[in-house]
Amino acid sequence: MININDINLNELKWKQFFDSLTPEEAEILNYDFEFLARDQQLKAYHSKKKIIALIAGRGFGKSWTLVQILRKWKDKYPSISYIPPSYSDVERILLPTLETVFPKWDKPEIKLHRGFIEFKNGSKLHVVSGESYDRIRGLNTYKCAIDELAAFQYPEEAFAQAVFSNRLGDNPQIVIATTPRPIPIIRDLLDPNRDDVEIIHGTSYDNPHIDISQMERIYGNSRIGRQELLGELLLDNPDSLWRWADIEEARVNEVNLDELTRIEIGIDPAVSNSKESDETGIIVAGIKGEDAYVLEDRSGKYNPSEWAIEAVKLYEKYKADAIVIEKNQGGNLLKNTIYQVCKTHNLDIPRIKEVWASKGKVARAEPVYIYYENRKVHHLPNLNKLEQQMTEWSYSKSNYSPDRVDALVWVLTDLYNIGKGNNNWILDWWH
Repeated sequence: MININDINLNELKWKQFFDSLTPEEAEILNYDFEFLARDQQLKAYHSKKKIIALIAGRGFGKSWTLVQILRKWKDKYPSISYIPPSYSDVERILLPTLETVFPKWDKPEIKLHRGFIEFKNGSKLHVVSGESYDRIRGLNTYKCAIDELAAFQYPEEAFAQAVFSNRLGDNPQIVIATTPRPIPIIRDLLDPNRDDVEIIHGTSYDNPHIDISQMERIYGNSRIGRQELLGELLLDNPDSLWRWADIEEARVNEVNLDELTRIEIGIDPAVSNSKESDETGIIVAGIKGEDAYVLEDRSGKYNPSEWAIEAVKLYEKYKADAIVIEKNQGGNLLKNTIYQVCKTHNLDIPRIKEVWASKGKVARAEPVYIYYENRKVHHLPNLNKLEQQMTEWSYSKSNYSPDRVDALVWVLTDLYNIGKGNNNWILDWWH
C-alpha cells in the first residue's frame, strides 16, 4: 500500500496528484490508515508481539492510532475491546475520534448503554472503563486497545484483567498507547529483557499537524517536559526529596486494618475554588508500631463542602481516629467547614486534630522522609498520582506546595508524633 510519508513531492506535485483522483478515490485515501499513518503508527498495527506499547508525548496521535487500529481489527475479528482510563474519556476522546476516523459509509452504531459499539459487519467493540476493571473480566476478545494506561486509577488490576479476557484466536494482542509515568506497570512493560513486548517510541514533535508552541511554553526545557513532549520515562528526579526505591522497597499489597492502632485522614484544602485551583489533598494512613501504611488517596478538585463530605465519609469508612488539618493555615475555618457539613447532612462529627506546620515546605516534609528512607512507610496499591507527585516535586526549585504530598505530610506527622515527646530527635537531627 502506498504511504503518504514515502512520497517525496512538493506542494505543486501534491496538488497535481490529488487533482488527478476521482472524488471517490480522494475520499478513500483520506480515510486510509495505511496511506496516512507515520512509521511508528504502522508498526503498532503490524507488530506480531503479544503486547505493543506505543509510548509517546502529548499530541503524537496516540488515540487516533488506536482507533485506526480498531477500525482495521473490526474487519477481521468479531469481538474486540477498548479500555480508557474513565467513562468520561469515552465521550471526550473515543466518540469524537471514531467520527473522524470512520467514513460516512462505515459509521458504527453506538450502543454504549449495552456496553459496546457495533460495526456494520457485525463486529463488536466492547468498551469498559479502567475505573471498572472488575467488569473487564467478563469480556472475551481477540484484540484489546488500552488508552493512556499510565493515567488509570488501577492500572495493574485493569491490565491484568485485560490480559485474562483477551484470549481468543491464534494471536491475541493488546496495544497500549500512553504517555509514560514511572509507575510499576509501565516500568515492567518497558523492561528491555521482556521479549513479548514491542516498544515503540514517539514524541509530540513527530506530528506535523499540530502546533506544540503552547506546550513548549508550558513545559519549556523542564524535566517534566521530557515526559510530556518527548515521551521519556522519568525515574528519579535529582531535586526531589523522595526516590522511587524509598517507595518500592517498602510497598505492600494489603494490610489488616484491625491491626492498625490508629487510622487518620490528612487534609490539605485548595485555597480557592475554580478551574485553575489546585487539588485538595486527602490522604488516609494508619500506623502499627513504627510502620505506617498509606491506605488511600482521594485527592481531587472539590469545593469546600465536597472535600469535607469526602473526608467525613472516609472517616466513617475506615473507622478512623481523627482528621488532621494544618493549624496555621485557616485551621478554624477548616474545622467550621467540617462541622457545618456534618450538621447539614446529619453526619457524626469527627475528631479533628491540628498540626503546626514549619514555615518551609521542605522543613515539614524532611522529618517524614526519614521514615521512608528507613522503609517504615508502606504504600498500598493505586497511589500512582501521589507517588508521581512525591517523586517529581522539586523541593529546591518549586514555587508551589504539592497538595497530595502536604496531606501525606500532615497525617504522617501526627501518626508518628513528630515534634512531640520521644520523636523530637527527628526535628533536632534535621534542624
